[in-house]
Amino acid sequence: MPLQLIIHTLLSAVLLMVVGRIVNGIEVRDLKAAVIGTLVFGFSNWLIWAALGGLGPMLLIMTLWFFALVVNAVALMITGAMVRGLKVKSFPAALMGAVVLGIMNLLLGVLFRIF
Repeated sequence: MPLQLIIHTLLSAVLLMVVGRIVNGIEVRDLKAAVIGTLVFGFSNWLIWAALGGLGPMLLIMTLWFFALVVNAVALMITGAMVRGLKVKSFPAALMGAVVLGIMNLLLGVLFRIF
């Protein structure tokens, strides 16, 4: 289990670096910033969903999962503000980053069945 968590974190960090290369307005300086960013992103994402409580599932259904992209974009903005070496310049960039990150995570999950 711990090995799978380490692999998942490292792969997510690589995906975050790829997002930094693809999405204009998101910059990831190096692997260290990406790993720390991945951990902060996961924690902030969890914190947002925990704060929403019982409203989360209802909002997901009502917005056809678009709300999940907004939550991920907000989590990316928080991560960019907290992690040195990771910059998210605007909400539209964060939203595009959330879309790209979601698609890449989905593809990796299908390929490796570990996500």
